[in-house]
Amino acid sequence: MADLRIEPYVSQRDREALTPLLWEDPIQAEKGLAAAAMNDHPDSVYLARLDSRPVGYLTMNGFRRRTHTAVYVAPAFRRRGIGTALLELADGLFSHHETVELSWGVCREDDRDTLQTLYRHGYYRGHGAFTMERRGDPLPVSDLAIRGYEDADYPAWHRVYESAFWHMRAGTGQLPLYYFPPSDAERRHFADNRQNLFVSLAEGEIAAIGHIEGRHLYTVAVRRDLQRRGHGMAMATFLVNEIIRRGEPVVELGVVQGNPAVGLYELLGFAVTERLACMKRYYRPDHNLSAPPEGYFY
Repeated sequence: MADLRIEPYVSQRDREALTPLLWEDPIQAEKGLAAAAMNDHPDSVYLARLDSRPVGYLTMNGFRRRTHTAVYVAPAFRRRGIGTALLELADGLFSHHETVELSWGVCREDDRDTLQTLYRHGYYRGHGAFTMERRGDPLPVSDLAIRGYEDADYPAWHRVYESAFWHMRAGTGQLPLYYFPPSDAERRHFADNRQNLFVSLAEGEIAAIGHIEGRHLYTVAVRRDLQRRGHGMAMATFLVNEIIRRGEPVVELGVVQGNPAVGLYELLGFAVTERLACMKRYYRPDHNLSAPPEGYFY
């Protein structure tokens, strides 16, 4: 192969070279992963150059328990081992970083070449997912109480999130089932990002949680004992309206195939725009608890 170099991203040197590559890849660019990594985690971005020409990148959203990873190679330079080199770099980084338990990313269900490359590097298909989008006017407002996240909400937030999504994964046949315990790092991250987090209340206690970033609706979860009482609809409606209020003309979300929430989002005007495969690789399965402490879930 010609002279292939993979180097850590340096903003002043590489921004002009990296930006066009980001927008060549609609899955990563539209979801904002690579751009977010470039802006917020410059130590988690690597640029591949072939004979000094930028041809691909590796991005991560920091070194977390569940690290979202993206690898991209420009179409004219594929099948030359560049993707393999980027995946091997990621493997080396994750293998030596004790925080990372799981690396995951997405690709199109019909992208057989990418799927086969990921299979060869130890990834497996965890589940299928839909990208859904909504355009249009704000939704009618619910009368349920919703407010911004506060640091004291973290224990209840964590319990609602882990309970709702553990049972969702079980219901849709995702294996292995996993539970992540509360952590100080996650709590600090939520506190720093509290302008994008919201909770709804029922009798003074947290009933549902919601998370947005830009135009993306990332999380809606309802306490297991309060589901099917309108809390999910109220939170999703609030988040859609908040995204619109911030000036975004399109609201986007991802939802697991088989998740009953698809029906809720369709009622709110969302439509499926693409079908994705969520690919995963575990680095420290012994650290990954398969179930929460007894009595933790609602």
